[in-house]
Amino acid sequence: MMKKNLFFLVIIIIVMIFLTGCKQQAVKKINTNVERFRNLTQITFTKKTDFEPAVSPDGKKMLFVSNRDGDYNIYLKKNIYSKSSIKKTGHSSHDINPVFSPDGSQFAFSSNRNGNFDIFVMNVERGSAKIQVTDSDNNDGSPNWSPDGTRIAFSQFSVLDKQWYIWIKNLKTGELTQVSRGLMPKFMPDGRRILYKKANNNYFGLWVMDMDGGNDTQIIQGEKWGVGTFCLNRTGEKVLFSIITGTYGRRFKYGYANNYSDLWTINLDGTKFTRVTKHKGKDLHPFWAVTDEIYFASDRDGYINIWKYTPAL
Repeated sequence: MMKKNLFFLVIIIIVMIFLTGCKQQAVKKINTNVERFRNLTQITFTKKTDFEPAVSPDGKKMLFVSNRDGDYNIYLKKNIYSKSSIKKTGHSSHDINPVFSPDGSQFAFSSNRNGNFDIFVMNVERGSAKIQVTDSDNNDGSPNWSPDGTRIAFSQFSVLDKQWYIWIKNLKTGELTQVSRGLMPKFMPDGRRILYKKANNNYFGLWVMDMDGGNDTQIIQGEKWGVGTFCLNRTGEKVLFSIITGTYGRRFKYGYANNYSDLWTINLDGTKFTRVTKHKGKDLHPFWAVTDEIYFASDRDGYINIWKYTPAL
């Protein structure tokens, strides 16, 4: 039971970190001389915690995770700018890491509704039936679809050696393949390579590799900071990611957020490392939509909510 609940306890710790220092305060004026973006817009307005935005392939819908009703569940905005949202999951467990399928008809997510975390798939628009994709004694999270929709890559935390590994599930054949050590895999637009993060010199860095684990190449590695959450632009040429300093940027500390977390961008070839946001709070969980708008979670209004901006790079 301790093994099955390990990931559950980690999620609780992450949420507590999110909420630390998030007492209500006046909205701060954005210093446009420092932060490199335009058209900053608040999308959700909860006094709880909204995070992990995922925008549909057509740029019109948004999934996100929230504890607005007590438990962490997944919500859908059919119109991103509408204040209304639909609760897609309603379990007393943790349902997290939503991601749309390439055609926008389904979404994958991670849930510990059966004890440990597994990957599930359900329809976006109709029904509440869920297809379980993984089923093991380990904890599976951060699913990501291949561009052709035939595979899902995911992270697995092994209860045997306490390491994160990247796996790929073939949805047609059911075949499971372990690729490499690492976590948070994201298929490149060509469908042949994977962007991911792994720890080196105690901090998480960004790496890219072939789908079979070959040609493993480091993009960036900090000496006193780690990569948190990250995303690709639609062409796969740029990476946007949160930088975590201190304990929570280090190896096996899961790299989500401490008191401060800002967004940075870098080209896939390691050039043009540029700071995008700068404020005394948390900016994390970026998502680069097909519209070239950036959605992210931030405590800019005193609570963790979803915001978006237009890049000015």
